[in-house]
Amino acid sequence: MSLIDKSFNLYTIKNARALCHGYLNSLSNFMIIMWRDKMKKLKKSRIVILSIFFTFMFSMTIYAADYHTWYDRTLNGGVGNYGYNNRYYFIDSSAINAGNETLTVNAMNSWIYTSNIVTTPISFQRTTTKSESIMDIYNGSYYPAEEYIYGETLFWLSGTRIYPYNPDGSNWAWTQIHLNTVSFNTLSQQRKQGVIAHEMGHVMGLAHNQDWGPIVLMYPYGDELTVSSPTSHDLFGINHLY
Repeated sequence: MSLIDKSFNLYTIKNARALCHGYLNSLSNFMIIMWRDKMKKLKKSRIVILSIFFTFMFSMTIYAADYHTWYDRTLNGGVGNYGYNNRYYFIDSSAINAGNETLTVNAMNSWIYTSNIVTTPISFQRTTTKSESIMDIYNGSYYPAEEYIYGETLFWLSGTRIYPYNPDGSNWAWTQIHLNTVSFNTLSQQRKQGVIAHEMGHVMGLAHNQDWGPIVLMYPYGDELTVSSPTSHDLFGINHLY
């Protein structure tokens, strides 16, 4: 399985649906054994008790989180305020020359224009003045192909790199998105856009989410993503943080 990025692989949440599946399988096996071995010996009262027990167990809800964050840490200054003020992003010539300019613009727009799903305060505008930007996008050879790393996000506070996913981490002031060309170029156009949008989610404070599988943007495996834009689960996380 291939990772979208390296920095956050150790901090993903165990897939709640997998837990549910294993739990239900175990419960089903228990029911079959009880039925075969005890059916002839059970009295009416015991059947009633078992029926109540299984009804209760199957009615239990296995919770899957809409989103995950790193201790609710955020981008200093927020993600803009739609209709009132903007934050800025910058596309480096390395990403433009690699043919990823349109994909990056589309990925950003997928975070901004979400009124048909869930509205958020996100308001980013592209700038050609790098000093204005709090999100810089680059293409380069950052990791060898055999590591299957498609992209990563680096967090900065002034000139110091920040690790917000660590217990002693902090908020951040600006970021860099690195698209690892050798692996990134093996993806379809849809998944390329999904990886870029995924990294933008990290910029805004969203951590990996395995609870819903590849149908949410913050799922950590880039070559399995089935979406290229944020879903309601991802957008709920933005509204939680900002």
